[in-house]
Amino acid sequence: MNFKSFNLKEDLIDALEKLGYTTASQIQELVIPRALKDKNLIVKSMTGSGKTHCFIIPILNNLNFQLKQLQAIVISPTRELAKQTYDFFSQFENFYKELNVKLLIGGHQKKDDLNLKNNPPQIIIATPKRLKDILVEESVIKLGFVNYLILDEVDMMMDLGYFNDIDTILSRLKAAKIMVFSASYPNKILHLLKKYIDCDEIISLGKDITNNNVVHYAIDRKHQDIKKATLDFINKNNPYFLLIFCSYKKDVSELYEYLIKNGIKCGILHGDLTQRERKNTLKLLKNGNYHIVVCSDMASRGLDFKDVSDVLNYDLPNNEEFYFHRAGRCGRMNNQGNCYTFYNVDTLPQIEYFQKSIQFNFLTYKNGDFISSSKAKKVINKKKMSEEEIKLNRDIKLAKSKATTKKVKPNYKKKVKLAVEKVVKKYKKDKIRKEIHKQIKEKYRKGSNY
Repeated sequence: MNFKSFNLKEDLIDALEKLGYTTASQIQELVIPRALKDKNLIVKSMTGSGKTHCFIIPILNNLNFQLKQLQAIVISPTRELAKQTYDFFSQFENFYKELNVKLLIGGHQKKDDLNLKNNPPQIIIATPKRLKDILVEESVIKLGFVNYLILDEVDMMMDLGYFNDIDTILSRLKAAKIMVFSASYPNKILHLLKKYIDCDEIISLGKDITNNNVVHYAIDRKHQDIKKATLDFINKNNPYFLLIFCSYKKDVSELYEYLIKNGIKCGILHGDLTQRERKNTLKLLKNGNYHIVVCSDMASRGLDFKDVSDVLNYDLPNNEEFYFHRAGRCGRMNNQGNCYTFYNVDTLPQIEYFQKSIQFNFLTYKNGDFISSSKAKKVINKKKMSEEEIKLNRDIKLAKSKATTKKVKPNYKKKVKLAVEKVVKKYKKDKIRKEIHKQIKEKYRKGSNY
């Protein structure tokens, strides 16, 4: 669908065309017409589907450019996401001379933000804490003219513990229309949002967080050195643009230093970097100086790295949601992408758990090469297995792994067998105890009915 079909103002259509935006994505087709009618919306859509322009376009179309007062607020969970949204809005300043957009994030002089009272912007893009400091604690700008409040990547804001700040801001903006955007909504978050937002409609597009054009690979590295495996992966695949995700900042720094030492030009991105370092990395990325970035999960949400061809999970994320957020950095806007994940026998149960929703292609790391696995991995049917059985399988594999040593010792098979028997014995014991407890409860329940 062309943007002209939305009955937008002519100057906005002209600006969009000159910026290269002519055809709306599927989520934009669903959201923009409703947003133009000032609906309160909760929107869920996969990464890379074009959610940002779902609120930029309605805000600009309905903005009163002659009114020099704050009319729209966009809240983002991180400085990088806020800056990215600010850059999108700033593109339109070339077409609207009266447009005044302000970025409020940590790392900037707070005294500069306090001067906004003399020249209030029409749109503010901010992180929750800085926004609360300036608008609520300092009461720098009047809030009576705010028509739109946007909560972007709301699940990440909840994860980072910003809900109290957002709650305070929401209490001051009761007249504003609210739009909430994210690629995922755990039930707990959705329940909270419904409690605080008088939602007109929930728009959910697709079940997956990641696009279908991402191909998933699981690499068994056979307990070989993971840094060396990563280096061999880069040299073997020569990826066009690769993001390497590590769950721990320590691993991010160590891998980055190892790759630099071995002649790999790459960037680094994690939460402990200074604002200047993070800003510099993003600038170099934008300019094409880096084609490989070692990063923490802060880079897995919302940041629009253009043309990412591959994602490598240095380790397995804690849950499926984080996996999909990482994988979603590639395969954006209908491009092809590949997501690779290192695993060992001790983390195989996690891979098997992910298999219920991800179709992996299996590879084996051997002699510096990555070979298609000739032995197909059996997919466990999670629906037919109880949680106890799934846990038993996982514990058995873990026990085998711990009992097995690199160097074969006498009676090692017996040791492995005993380790497995110990796990099974504990499982049976727990099962019997639960069954007895269940029967006692059932007898008590029946007895209480008389």
